[in-house]
Amino acid sequence: SVPSLLYPIGLDTRELGGGDTHQVGLVIPGLPILAVGTNGDVAWSQTQLMGDITDWYAEEITLDAEGRPAASRSAGGEAPLVAIDEVYEVADVPILGSVGRTETWTRWTTSDDRWITDIEGREVAPTDPVGPGETIVNLLGAHKVPSDLDGDGRITAIAFDYTGLDDAHLLHAIDGFGHAADVEAVRAASHGLIAYSQNIVAADSSGSILYTGYQGVPCRDDLARDASGWVPGADPSLLLDGTAHGGFSIPIDANYWVDDAGGCVVPFEAYPYSIDPAQGFVLTANNDIAGITFDNDLLNDPYYVGGPWLEGYRANRIEQRLTAGVGVADLALMQDIQADHHSSIGEQWAPVLLAALDDPAATDARFAEVKARIEGWADRGFDAAAGVETFYLTPEADDAEDAVATSIFNAWIGRFISKTFDDEGWPGVFGPTGDTGRTRTLKRMLLGRGAGNPEGMASWNPDTEESAFFDVRGTPEIETSTGLALAALSDGLDFLESAPTAPGEGGFGTTNMDEWLWGLRHVARFESILGDFLSADDDFGFVLDLFSIDTSVLPLDGAAADLQWFPRNGDHLNVDAGNSGFDGTDFSYGSGPVFRMVFALGPDGVEGYNVIPGGTNGRTDSPYFADQAALWLGNDALPVPITVEEVVAAGLSRETFTN
Repeated sequence: SVPSLLYPIGLDTRELGGGDTHQVGLVIPGLPILAVGTNGDVAWSQTQLMGDITDWYAEEITLDAEGRPAASRSAGGEAPLVAIDEVYEVADVPILGSVGRTETWTRWTTSDDRWITDIEGREVAPTDPVGPGETIVNLLGAHKVPSDLDGDGRITAIAFDYTGLDDAHLLHAIDGFGHAADVEAVRAASHGLIAYSQNIVAADSSGSILYTGYQGVPCRDDLARDASGWVPGADPSLLLDGTAHGGFSIPIDANYWVDDAGGCVVPFEAYPYSIDPAQGFVLTANNDIAGITFDNDLLNDPYYVGGPWLEGYRANRIEQRLTAGVGVADLALMQDIQADHHSSIGEQWAPVLLAALDDPAATDARFAEVKARIEGWADRGFDAAAGVETFYLTPEADDAEDAVATSIFNAWIGRFISKTFDDEGWPGVFGPTGDTGRTRTLKRMLLGRGAGNPEGMASWNPDTEESAFFDVRGTPEIETSTGLALAALSDGLDFLESAPTAPGEGGFGTTNMDEWLWGLRHVARFESILGDFLSADDDFGFVLDLFSIDTSVLPLDGAAADLQWFPRNGDHLNVDAGNSGFDGTDFSYGSGPVFRMVFALGPDGVEGYNVIPGGTNGRTDSPYFADQAALWLGNDALPVPITVEEVVAAGLSRETFTN
């Protein structure tokens, strides 16, 4: 986004203030504590953990004489709810239709501090009239009159408990990273993390490395299990029975650490971590944190801490690159790994397409050329190349061929996935993302093809010897996986041949595959952060263009001259995240690496590089508005000044603040 979510900064009290802080890295603007960076002794970074630190409960409540929530039921009887009045001052902004006023709404918690978020009842407008003994309540913006709508003699509700509701000293713990002398101290500081849910990797100047995902997590010992897992109503990955199970708390000791002995929490030493593992590296890419899911069971470990995690495309590729780099890794290699645009989805799924093209049903006249192009792409290593000349990209010898194959493959894979699943009408069963869940399920379905139901699938059809979900509902014929793969390819080729809907959007408008260059459709969007609050159709939508970085700010020429956004290597789920999704029609993306930072630590000091896509100045007339976007597009970065001498040498101006 523009501006970037993280901002580069140096923090120092050691040189001028007599303190012990000397750090460079990135902050969330407004917080004087580094999210990622180095102090010269250690360097650290982090990714989202996908831990489960919130439990949800099915409650039964009773009402008072006025129809307000009054108590919740449990095995021991009823316990009064706690009512908290929240007062909101609404601004008077006529141009936005906002009338100034004060509003007071009540929220309720159970006696053990679980927040009520929804109640059974009829939905109404906040000013609707109600009958005797009825009251309108506001729960997460939904206005309801609590009542027994389904006539089962109960009024149900949903409540939650969350580790972030407990007494945490989060910034104190994070500040410990920046003042750590080694990775052991980084791990020790993590003992104070609550409601953080991050994977943390660190290295120190002695050569030690660390992975930890620790945060305070309830042990959930009160949830009963049997031989098959948690009993009904006690599964923390689902809705818990709130009449039988209460909330939890995360205890804190005098050092602001999670107190393992003070309550029911996952012990610090039992939580997955690794220091100096034998393979010589640690990594994190939102993947499984400790092989918890490798036995195909998320819930059978001594402690439940979360998941599922991402499918592992990026982590697998990073592991390959790091394995090859053990003993020879340097800054240049780390930067090259950050720029890696190998198509992991191509490597996994192109063989499925090629096998389908060998079937006698592959009669489309275009398929022979497609097969030759995909086979060539595979032989060359599945490089998802843009194939377009820009000021930051210079195509290499085979890039044009790879770019065409990448376009064909991505037009196919999304349609194949869509044809397999979209007709089933399933609810949101895929987690933690639709892409993760669908690719994991499709892999299992393809492995399950063949006589004897090799994967033991309940959906296996003995007539087709594969999953029944490959059949498209509502059609008279019984479709198969091969038929779907070929139909998806035909549809994808039709799309690529179709006329563009706008520059850089839609098809290429030609049957000449040589012109289907991936970079003319796989483009990075640097959009204003105001897009979270405005749309192009709003009265103030024009503001979005003013604060976005597009080709009117960084012009392109040649084949890319009429594009609004920027051609990029890579495809969905690669290391240098360019996730265009499995839509199959829009290959642009607006969510990529928010920074690319590398540090080398050692006895001779620190060397580092970093770049953020949104720049350091939100003023469109500043030379620093889009300068880093230009570097980011080419996987280039700026040297990070660390010592006082380096900062002074790099400085362009100086400001002194006094009080």
